[in-house]
Amino acid sequence: MINKFVDILLNVEKEAGDDFSGLGVVVYSDIAGIPIYPLQNGSFVSDDVDLIDTFVDISKVQSPYHDGFHFVTSDLTLTHISQYFSPPIVLDLEVERIRVVGGRYMAALFGSCLTNILMTGIVTRNNGVIIFEDGSEVFSKDSV
Repeated sequence: MINKFVDILLNVEKEAGDDFSGLGVVVYSDIAGIPIYPLQNGSFVSDDVDLIDTFVDISKVQSPYHDGFHFVTSDLTLTHISQYFSPPIVLDLEVERIRVVGGRYMAALFGSCLTNILMTGIVTRNNGVIIFEDGSEVFSKDSV
């Protein structure tokens, strides 16, 4: 599953235009107990969608859904978009300061430690694609 997730995020990065705002994605096994709150109306997705096209479209600055994290099931089905995601701080994690990081990075890092979260991933202009599992970076590709 991680290889397919990496491929999706790399393709989003490749197809992102100048109006790309960044992307945060959470892969989960069970949504119960995950601290999320919808940022927009209509942020639940029930249709079968192409993840790459959808993530590129909703990550444009002008999209009302560009902010927050987007949630996919373990079989990579999109279920929730534009969610405020506020995992608790994990004090015993060592954060390597090899790059400038922000709120999306820290939420993805800490969120990857939560029960029911299999992995998290971000795509940013400055740091490229990063994927986390259990509080560690398991994939990193600097921006092209």
